[in-house]
Amino acid sequence: MPTKKAEKARMVAKITEVSIIDKKEIEKEIEQIDIQIDIAKRDVVSAPDGRLRIAHKRGTEQYYLVSENSDNLGKYISKKNADLIRALAQKDYARKTINYLEKKKKMLESMRDMVVSFDDDKIYNKLNDSRKKLISPYSIPDDDYIKNWLSESFKTKAFEEEESEILTERGERVRSKSEKMIADKLLMLGVPYKYEHPIVLIGVGTVYPDFTLLDIKKRENVLLEHFGMMDNPTYCENAIRKINSYQKNGYYEGENILYTFETLKNPINIKNFENVIRNRFEI
Repeated sequence: MPTKKAEKARMVAKITEVSIIDKKEIEKEIEQIDIQIDIAKRDVVSAPDGRLRIAHKRGTEQYYLVSENSDNLGKYISKKNADLIRALAQKDYARKTINYLEKKKKMLESMRDMVVSFDDDKIYNKLNDSRKKLISPYSIPDDDYIKNWLSESFKTKAFEEEESEILTERGERVRSKSEKMIADKLLMLGVPYKYEHPIVLIGVGTVYPDFTLLDIKKRENVLLEHFGMMDNPTYCENAIRKINSYQKNGYYEGENILYTFETLKNPINIKNFENVIRNRFEI
């Protein structure tokens, strides 16, 4: 169990990073503490009266039941009575745990209140719309950030005349049924995305990743490339070349870029894709 000094230092370290603390995460930890306290209290209530004293004599352990009104020596407990010994030990542990967790809970509650008190968005949120549109806020709410991110205008690649017209649930045109599945799943999961938003890669020039996703918690872009014809040797060579170009430009799989692959016999598994997105964006 951490010492009071170590626990206080950990809490202070968290408080100094108040701008990145998620109030919901603090409340979740408090909920877990409440559950642990309830379990420990049940162990105390159901335990026998008294407490356990352990003595060491001739290299062996001896157990004693110390009642509330007796001296500190207590009454000897035979090792055959293992259930009583374990119950008393658990009771002592539960009492100490309750005391520790209740202090920890108070510290977390204070930290949660501090997060609310020092909300970076509070001043901006109180402004009327007329003022909001005149300033560049230092910190803006997630909803406003997403709205601004999605409203950016950009020029995507043109569609060839022979390409099928495939529309997502959001009403935008994509180049394949798999891309539609991906787009619709992102929409369902609430992950903001742009389709074929251009970027510049050193040594390559302008490229159009299939999707650019927004990690709203980190305010970072995450690219998503879908390679849909991996059973075509030429397509596969180009895909490898493209992945290498991304790596040379600082895009690493699982961090700021994701890849999906499929062949005719092995189409994209949209459930697996959902799990990848949930894991990466902590949904």
